[in-house]
Amino acid sequence: MKNPTRSGSPYLFLTEEASKDAVLSVVVNKKNLSYNDASYQFYIIGGFRSVYLNNNEGATPPTVNNKFYLNDGIVSLEGSNGQDFNYSTYCSGATVDLTFSKDSSFYSVIYGSRNDISDFNKPLETRVENVGDSNSNTVKINLSEEGALWRGTLIMGGRSAQAEGLSLNNQKGYSTNFNRVEVTGRNSDKDHSVNLQFKAGGLWGAEGWEASNNLVLLDSVVIQSQSNKTRKLGIVGGRGFFDYRIYDTKGKDDLDSINNTIANGNVVLIKNTIISDPNSLTGASGSVEGMSVFGGYSYGEAANNIVSASNSKINGNVIGGLEMQGVYSLQKGDKPRELHANLVSLHNVVLTD
Repeated sequence: MKNPTRSGSPYLFLTEEASKDAVLSVVVNKKNLSYNDASYQFYIIGGFRSVYLNNNEGATPPTVNNKFYLNDGIVSLEGSNGQDFNYSTYCSGATVDLTFSKDSSFYSVIYGSRNDISDFNKPLETRVENVGDSNSNTVKINLSEEGALWRGTLIMGGRSAQAEGLSLNNQKGYSTNFNRVEVTGRNSDKDHSVNLQFKAGGLWGAEGWEASNNLVLLDSVVIQSQSNKTRKLGIVGGRGFFDYRIYDTKGKDDLDSINNTIANGNVVLIKNTIISDPNSLTGASGSVEGMSVFGGYSYGEAANNIVSASNSKINGNVIGGLEMQGVYSLQKGDKPRELHANLVSLHNVVLTD
């Protein structure tokens, strides 16, 4: 199928018959290293709610972009320009369980759940508060077998609706809370071969207007990033993000920052793991770039996030919480932001470069 905002890729997801606590189990048995660009990525998603049209220009009238339907709360369209399949009923509570057998590999994007549906085109009094939520989803990836390799651009526990293409004035979005990404590799004294290889993107517990109480767990994983963009934003517990909107309220008495994005209480646990350290990787291909780690990242509030790493090597910055509080610039004489508390705990960790 084609995604309304990013076309050309095959998708696998749970249809409406799935229960609220459904599990999508996938076993990878063979190797495919030839597909390495976005048009060939295989999307695996637990719960997926979106809209399908034949092309990105929309159907009726042809000048209407597909994003209009996403923001009107429509999940499917009937007729010749519509779809012949069902989306998921739920975008919360799903699990993607991805297991790689010996010497297996393929190129993919993974979501525990992804929700593209909002209803911001509707009058305020008719909107459904949680229509775009994506909560309590889990991604489990097992790469413990010899030679197993995941390749791709993005692994994410949950993503809530972003209301793309609309100009919104200081309005709340959707929640993306209590999601998990757990990756098990095979790093040992004898085997430092790459388990996860990112061409771009990164590994995030969640992304949404509110992305709180999410977990990323990396255990004995060897990661290679081939993109210098991951030094800025590579591994994130929870990213408070609402389609690049930031409500700078400085000097505007009629506004406050209450509806800025939120990323609180996220946790990243890293154990016995090598993150894109060129001197420690076996089997790396292409460039090896840095990969920073954030507990929480938010244009608004980021409080009480934790990064805890032990017995690991990390080529990148390690930041408990990046918190902008709705302020993207300071002028001379302005009072700096008073940031919330976040935590970084490192035990027997080498920060390289």
